[in-house]
Parts: sequence; structure tokens; C-alpha cells
Amino acid sequence: MKKVKLTIIGIIVLLALVFIFQNQTYFLQKQILTLDLFVTTPFTTPEVSNIVICLASLLLGIILSFISSLSGRVKRKRAVKELNKTLTQRETELNELKNKVETGLAPGPGPESETGTTSEPAAATVLPADETAAATQSAA
Repeated sequence: MKKVKLTIIGIIVLLALVFIFQNQTYFLQKQILTLDLFVTTPFTTPEVSNIVICLASLLLGIILSFISSLSGRVKRKRAVKELNKTLTQRETELNELKNKVETGLAPGPGPESETGTTSEPAAATVLPADETAAATQSAA
């Protein structure tokens, strides 16, 4: 998966470089930007090439998208912490219940008969499916 991701990123970078190279005359032209809010005197920048404006716009977009995604990340991180805490509690509870079952049903010496040997549990009889259904219907 990492190789695929790196390949896609490489292709995108290569296409961006081809685009910039083919539009080199546009990107090297210089522009003067003016901001006029009609309240104060207009703000004018010194001459800046178009590539700087494009890169500044790209950087600003990356920063804004990072900031806008922070709240979602924080919520997911908090949810993961709560779920991990719940998981730990459930695992502890499960281990306690397993310990109770093991200690409550721990095999110990069975009841001894008069001869001093332990009794074996009786074997269960298994009926084929047809006989089980017939026995169930006759019981009803």
C-alpha cells in the first residue's frame, strides 16, 4: 500500500512540475497586489512573481484545511480513549468472571463410592435427528 501511495504522490509531483515548466512565462511574471477596503488607504505589495502568489495560496489552503480538521481529530481521539477505557474495563470484568467460573467449577475429588473409587459421569445418549424430532412431537 505504501508503494502505491508513493507512486501516486510521485505522479502528482511530476505533473505539477510539467505544468510549471510549460507555464514558466506566466509564473515568472511579476504582479503588484492592491487591497482597498474603502475605509483606509489602499495597501499595495511590492512586485511579486505569480509563482510566489500560487505557492502562498497553496500554503494558506493547507493551513486552513488542517485547522478545520482539528475538531474532528480531537473528537475521534477522545472517542478512541473512551473506547479503550471501556475495553480495558470489559477485559478486566471478563477475566474476573473467568476466574470465578474456574474456581467455582474446578474439578475436585468426586464423591467416593464404598469401594473407594470415584464415580464416572453417565454417558449421554445421542439420538439421530429423525428420532429427536419424533420424540419432541410425541412429548408435545
